[in-house]
Amino acid sequence: MHQTSSNRSIIAEIEAKAGVSIPTVSRVLNNRPDVTPGTRERVEQVIKESRCIRRREVNGLRKENNSIIDVLVTDLLSAT
Repeated sequence: MHQTSSNRSIIAEIEAKAGVSIPTVSRVLNNRPDVTPGTRERVEQVIKESRCIRRREVNGLRKENNSIIDVLVTDLLSAT
C-alpha cells in the first residue's frame, strides 16, 4: 500500500496522542486481536476525538473481506 504523507501524518498524530507506536495504531485500525483492550480503547478514543472517519464506516463495509484496507480521513465538513 502506498501511503501519502497526509495519511502518515494522521496516523502519527494518533500515535502521539494515544502514546502508542504506529504499528499499534495499525493493529487497531485493522482490528487485529493482539492489542490489549485498554490500548485499543485509548486509540479508538483518539481516533474519535480527531474526527477521523474510517473508510469502511463511510461505505458500510464489514471487516469480513480481508482485502479491505482501513483508511482514515479527517472530517471534511469541519470548519477547522
